[in-house]
Formats: sequence, structure tokens, C-alpha cells
Amino acid sequence: LCNYVRNYGQFTYIDMGLDPSGQFEQSVREQAAARGWKFDSVCGDISMLQRLVDGDWNEKEFLVVRPGNRVISTFEDGIIGVSPCG
Repeated sequence: LCNYVRNYGQFTYIDMGLDPSGQFEQSVREQAAARGWKFDSVCGDISMLQRLVDGDWNEKEFLVVRPGNRVISTFEDGIIGVSPCG
């Protein structure tokens, strides 16, 4: 637990379009260089987070657990599912 970065060798910055000045990406680049790690930058998409906040919970993308239900293991493609309590 003390050396939580010992198994890592790369920083990946996910550009969500929220850092117009580029200061956060530059900070990650500097941290990677200081550790001798590789740096990568990929484009992200904030739309799923926006749908989560807006309550637009399409059940193909979100596990919606209504009152009276619980999360269960399904051991299928979805890995988890919902089942009535009790």
C-alpha cells in the first residue's frame, strides 16, 4: 500500500475538453518525465457523465437499481444485474 505506483510505467491524460489552457496536461507530462515514465494523451467524451448527472439513464448504458431491488452477480456478459429484494 505504501508504494502504490511501483507497478506503473505510464501516465495517460484523458482530454475531456475541460482544460483550455493545457495546464493539467502539462502537469501530467512533467510528472511522467520526472518518473521516467511514458506519456500518452487520448481524447475522451464527457457525454456519459453528462447523462448520469442529467438523469438520462438509458438502461443499456447504466445499471438502474430502483427502490426495492438489489445489485446481484449474473456471471454473464453484463457481470452484474438487478433483482428484487427478499
